[in-house]
Amino acid sequence: MQYKDEEIMMKKKAAAKAAVDEALEQKKEEEKKESIYDEFVHMEGKEVTFSRRDIGDIGISIYMPDIFEPLDEEMKATLYPFGNAPQYAFAEFGLPFQFTLTKTQHIVPDDGIPKLMEMAAKVMDYYGPKSKILGKGVIRLHDHNIGIIEAVTRALDGNVHNVMFYISIDNQIRLGNIHFATKYADRMIPISKQMIDSIEFLEEQSDGNDHISES
Repeated sequence: MQYKDEEIMMKKKAAAKAAVDEALEQKKEEEKKESIYDEFVHMEGKEVTFSRRDIGDIGISIYMPDIFEPLDEEMKATLYPFGNAPQYAFAEFGLPFQFTLTKTQHIVPDDGIPKLMEMAAKVMDYYGPKSKILGKGVIRLHDHNIGIIEAVTRALDGNVHNVMFYISIDNQIRLGNIHFATKYADRMIPISKQMIDSIEFLEEQSDGNDHISES
């Protein structure tokens, strides 16, 4: 009789766990439908508000979390210890991602972005097992080409998913990267695409309708 009671209890616990798992999965799917243009989105149990922010010397504005702050030089040196610290790094360590921007020294015209994507992908492939290209392409946004590369790179504490974008402004490349631990990829890939979709160029503040967030 005791064996039967234990078996019944185990089945009840399994059924309860399955119900909880199903509810959590449904919640995740609902959250993935949220937009950065909504009143807020859910991230790591927080209600996160996004708004547009100008980055003047980069030449763009972009939506990012209101609670994001630019990291100082000391913090950037700690997070990027191999001498490749970005010009700007925005983060709030209660959120599962960071956003970086750099005005590079590379001179490439807007129509050279497709070729640049091929070269950048080859450079990343050169690093072998430390990086894996998941996809690359070029979109047209407000009369600018934006090259996008998704890649997984290896860090000391695990794999990192990178959504990198390349823009030519005045023939000079701006490089952005929205990156996060791979375990957050399902939640963060739609957010990352919406952030890139929100880019406007400060010299024109176009109202173009091309989007990547639906793909």
